[in-house]
Amino acid sequence: MEKQENNYEEIFKKIESTPTLKKIKLAQDFVDEKLSYGFIVKNKIYIVNSDKKIIPFSELSKNGLTPVNENLYSSKFPIKSLEKFIDGEIKINPNELFMHISSHIKTFIYFQNERDYSLVALWIMGTYVFNIFRYFPYLHITADKGSGKSTLLDVMLNLCFNGSISTDSSAAVIYRDIDALQSTMLLDESENYDKKNDDASAAKAGILKGGFSKNGVVRRCVGSEYSPKNFSSYSPKILAGINKLEEVLSDRVVRIILSRNNLCDIRRFVESNDVILLQNTIREKLYFFGLEFASKIFQLYSSTDFLGSDKDLLDNRLIDIWLPQLIIAHIVDESNNDKSKSIFNEMKILMSKESDHRKEVNQEENEVIKILTAIYKLIENKNKNKIVRIKVGFAHITNTDLLEYLKNSKVVLENFTVSRLTTKLKELFNIDGPQPATVSLSSVREYRIEIEKVNQVYKSRITN
Repeated sequence: MEKQENNYEEIFKKIESTPTLKKIKLAQDFVDEKLSYGFIVKNKIYIVNSDKKIIPFSELSKNGLTPVNENLYSSKFPIKSLEKFIDGEIKINPNELFMHISSHIKTFIYFQNERDYSLVALWIMGTYVFNIFRYFPYLHITADKGSGKSTLLDVMLNLCFNGSISTDSSAAVIYRDIDALQSTMLLDESENYDKKNDDASAAKAGILKGGFSKNGVVRRCVGSEYSPKNFSSYSPKILAGINKLEEVLSDRVVRIILSRNNLCDIRRFVESNDVILLQNTIREKLYFFGLEFASKIFQLYSSTDFLGSDKDLLDNRLIDIWLPQLIIAHIVDESNNDKSKSIFNEMKILMSKESDHRKEVNQEENEVIKILTAIYKLIENKNKNKIVRIKVGFAHITNTDLLEYLKNSKVVLENFTVSRLTTKLKELFNIDGPQPATVSLSSVREYRIEIEKVNQVYKSRITN
């Protein structure tokens, strides 16, 4: 018995003498209140942090760190300028950097709302410090055809932190890219992920639903032993498309609307040597902005007093989504000698408009949910009412009967019209408008709704 106790003492001593190592993501991370970036020199990995300390990969454990993923296979860090930055020869003015980015975007892209240039520039700056935040918003770009969506993605690709554009990449490629490189993912037509009924699209939608949060992970079995492993899904993402997003994603985005431009003189984006040189210069400053201002950003993030009374006007989710832009805007304003223009105030205006938009969307969503529930119950209780006729898997309901039922049931208001009802049903069930009824009166028109579709939509939007 005594020998066993001695064995325990020896085990406890080993435990006490074993150093606790903190996990660090090599491409970009924020650990011990220090921001770090990884870079590669002659096939060897190093990290540099906001204390201006360079740590070789082989010495991470000596510094109390252990890599989450050793697969840093690419880095755009400006290593040739690192010595000058560490020696204090390079200083970043956030306002000048902000103006440089927004001016570059304005050369190729037209936004109807001038404040959108500020929002995009701040969002790009945020991609270099996103690991400081618990949440980082997706940038949702909605655009008409021919309005410059593809051009905007091309311009942002080489400005965002480790930009990676994806049109047909698998979910595995996306989450492995994020896990290894902390990539800013530029995803086109991403609003369709949740609408396609296949495993590949569902997997991509799963990445998006959690990938705005620092705790977002994708869990997969790997290796010959099929051991479970977590892959980080947290990174900045641009969601571009022509349709609106699924409701659950709309709470994770800041929105930009692109419109056709027939008035302004904008250049066609071509990756000429001059453009590449300019983008490389901006990207270099973005890295050094992160290292120089990480401590300040974290300080503001830890105490949101700089928001004043504004933080009480917004729900928590909106604060989480907008804080990165507000904090960087505050830093930009502090470095601007011209106090007549406030980027921070611009963001407050956009945020207020977004808050109003969310309220409208929530009201519309509540209306849609009530209509969906009413139709589902009508079909479910088809034998107890004379409104619904069932024929070969379809529910036939005349437009007048359905509208009257919804009004009598207080599902919709008295001023609700057939036209509006048709719009809602198209959104829900992807049906055509009311067709001539298969009854004797030719003037009567009816909706024909697939019952299986109703069940699927009800299950996905109500019971899940």
